[in-house]
Amino acid sequence: SMTNTAANDGFSEGLNASIGGATGDATAVGSFNLLGAGDTDSSSLVVGIDTTTAGAKSGTATITAQSDGAGTSNIAGNVDLADQTVNVSGNVYQTAQASVSIAPIDFGIVHVGDLAERTLAVSNTAPVAALNDTLTGGIDNFTNSRFSAPANLGTGVMAGGTDNTSLLVSMDTGSAGVLNGAMDLELFSHNQDLADLLLVDETIGLSGQVNEYANPAFDKSAGNGALTGSGVLFTLNFGDILLGSGVTLEATAAFGNNVLGTFVDLMDGDFVSTAGDFVVTNLLTGFDNAGAGIFFDVATIAFDSTGLSQGLYSGALVWQARGHNASGYEDFRNVTLAVRANIVDAASVPEPAVLLLLIPGLLIMLRFTESRRRTAA
Repeated sequence: SMTNTAANDGFSEGLNASIGGATGDATAVGSFNLLGAGDTDSSSLVVGIDTTTAGAKSGTATITAQSDGAGTSNIAGNVDLADQTVNVSGNVYQTAQASVSIAPIDFGIVHVGDLAERTLAVSNTAPVAALNDTLTGGIDNFTNSRFSAPANLGTGVMAGGTDNTSLLVSMDTGSAGVLNGAMDLELFSHNQDLADLLLVDETIGLSGQVNEYANPAFDKSAGNGALTGSGVLFTLNFGDILLGSGVTLEATAAFGNNVLGTFVDLMDGDFVSTAGDFVVTNLLTGFDNAGAGIFFDVATIAFDSTGLSQGLYSGALVWQARGHNASGYEDFRNVTLAVRANIVDAASVPEPAVLLLLIPGLLIMLRFTESRRRTAA
């Protein structure tokens, strides 16, 4: 701005001025005429700096002025006043340029307890200059609390740089289910002198599915014996059989996906082998895509004790389980059903008739002992 400081007494001339003669990085343009005594012009004379390149800028501009009597003294000819030099300086920053994918983030199918993370890589593709803005900002406003991420890019990404670690988006895998949500991404061009410039303001969709693992297991769907076990080893125990009894025991073995819930891996089963002292019939060679709690009868296992001697008899049925889901995940494991039967000598088992004879004798002895105690008292 420029002021005509002459006294406003009706006898002062007007002020003419123009600006020019810019040097260095300065720019200058403008003029005014007949600025009245005591008046100020704050818009006609404009100085600036060259913003075609980034960096610290400086230069000068020259104001030339005259006292003009038109309309006041009406003296012919203007009077030149002393030139004034204006120093001009400022900083020009190269704006940050954001490069980031705003496509929805799909975590795919993972398992309960897995670490599920996706990195949102952010690049500042601005050319390196004398003065550069940094790329700042971050993620917030998650619509589903099962998703989370660090808040921001910290001090920011320099020109030509990429940050592929700070914006790490996580999905909570504590329980099974299908998850959907969204988050907001805001990125700014930042420097110490100017207000932040918003570059990116986008909503990014989030999705994923958390599955329970398939859990292969044997079960007994019918017949004799007791089935126990877990993991990769189960046991079907027909128990003790009296020598010479000629007893035949039989059980139907089932194999399947022993897990509850809606979101579980499917399971295929394939027969591997059988061996031992047992007869296996009705053998199923395989099945596909068993869901939660689905079992298939895979074999009938029989043990005929006729003509066999005393001792422990054993065998095994082995199946391979393949857990899988639509993500391409698969896991193989062999699961064994061990089969046991024990033929025992009849002499080692108390006969019922002998027990019946022993019981009355024991009662008589107990009464006699009690009678002697009372007499002694």
